[in-house]
Amino acid sequence: MPQDEERSIRRRRRSSAEVARLKALRQAHAEKLERARRDEQRVDDALAPFAEAAEAIAAAQRRHEDRCARITARLERDLADLDRAREKAIEEAAVERRALKTALDDETGKFRAVMGESVKTIREVGTGMPETAALLGVSVGEARRLAAAAKRLDREASSTWSSADDGVPETPLAESAPVLGRGAEAATGAEQQEPDAAPEGEREKKWGGASA
Repeated sequence: MPQDEERSIRRRRRSSAEVARLKALRQAHAEKLERARRDEQRVDDALAPFAEAAEAIAAAQRRHEDRCARITARLERDLADLDRAREKAIEEAAVERRALKTALDDETGKFRAVMGESVKTIREVGTGMPETAALLGVSVGEARRLAAAAKRLDREASSTWSSADDGVPETPLAESAPVLGRGAEAATGAEQQEPDAAPEGEREKKWGGASA
């Protein structure tokens, strides 16, 4: 075979092989592009539900926060109402306690004055305050408070009688005579009791101590 013809055959063979190789490369590249397009489409298809799910989660979170905020606001209102109700209940209870204390003071005041008169009477015979308290079974401070209550009641009674006397019209001498007589009898009685009273020093010795 001539050399030139042989070279031509080899060139044709190389060309056919090159064409086949290039065709194979183009086919591989095309398949690669197709796979890339399919992958990109799959990515796009995956991103859509992901974005929708993320948006749904964000919306659910916002709804949750809004509901929690409403619950917190309602709780604060309820607590404020409870605080106001508590303050009102405390104030009403305090008013009731003060009213009860006033009623108790009114109810026991006169009885304490009677007890104070007993303290005063025992003291007038020369008994010291500690001995008086021990005799009555109370503290010295309580005995003093009882005596003070009796004095206060006496002052109030005197003030009441003075006010009443200021509003009473003058009476004839004949009508006022019996009153003067009763005053004289009271004075006479006091004078009759005075000699029987022991001197201050003797009363202290008798009852075991000077008056407090």
